[in-house]
Parts: sequence; structure tokens; C-alpha cells
Amino acid sequence: GRLNDEARAAMPALAGFLIYFREGIEAALLVGALLAGLRRLGRPDAARWVHAGWLAALPAGALTWWLLEKVIPAGPQHRELMEAVIALLAALVLFSVSFWMISKAESRHWMAYLKRRLAAGVDTRSVMVLAGVSFLAVYREAAETVLFTQALLLEAGTRRTEVGLG
Repeated sequence: GRLNDEARAAMPALAGFLIYFREGIEAALLVGALLAGLRRLGRPDAARWVHAGWLAALPAGALTWWLLEKVIPAGPQHRELMEAVIALLAALVLFSVSFWMISKAESRHWMAYLKRRLAAGVDTRSVMVLAGVSFLAVYREAAETVLFTQALLLEAGTRRTEVGLG
């Protein structure tokens, strides 16, 4: 009936919202953990490098979106190929995220490394490490958002606007 049609019409927007919300929260938590670690280490002055890293990841995510739009043909004759490529990329990203999360079980080694580097002073290498970690953490979330949104857009068909509204 009508309720079923309304629910179906709302699905692309809801799915888009869930993707953007989840990935945004993950990125914020990762950056927050880095900033909290710096405060715990007594080096809140180095936070600007964490901010520089995640801010650089945002245009890199937009560039990834643009490249995916230009590199992968968008015609209906290539739909299955696009779905397969995007699904494979999404699976690779999820695998790398899982591997990364498991490797972070050794976070005390990471915190000890950061503490040693920051205790010696904020030199070029240590700020590049901070900016790089922040960049990679947020860029990974941006890339996941791009891949999941591309897959959702393929499924949404004519309801592309609703995905963006999510």
C-alpha cells in the first residue's frame, strides 16, 4: 500500500544518512583520540598538526569522489562492472579497517612511541607523523563514504537526490 511506497521512497535518504553519520562519527572519534592522547602526553600544542592532517583529508576525499566518477563509466551497460568494482573496493577497505583495528590493540606501543617523539620536542618528523596519522584516519573514512555512497547510488537509480539528502 501507500505506507510501503513511502517507506521505499525514504530508504535511499535513510541509507545515505546512516553512511554519512557512521563514517563521520568514526572520523571524529579517531581525531578525538589523537587529540586526547596529546593532552595526556602533555603536548596540546601539537594539536594543530592533527587538525592539519584531518583538514587535508577532506579535499582528498572529494578528489577520490571525482576520480571515481570520471574513471568508472557511468552508463547502464557498465552497471554490473561498476557494482563489482565498488563492492570489491568496499570489501578491501573493510578488510584494511579490520586489520588496522586489530593492529591498534597494541596502542600502548603507539602511545609510548608518540610520547618518546614528543618528549624529545616537536620536530619535523614527529609533526609529520601526527599529521599523517590524522590524515590517514580521516581519509580512510572519507574513502569508505565515497565507496559506500557510490554503491548506494547505483541501487538508488532515479532517487540519487534522496541519497544526497541523507
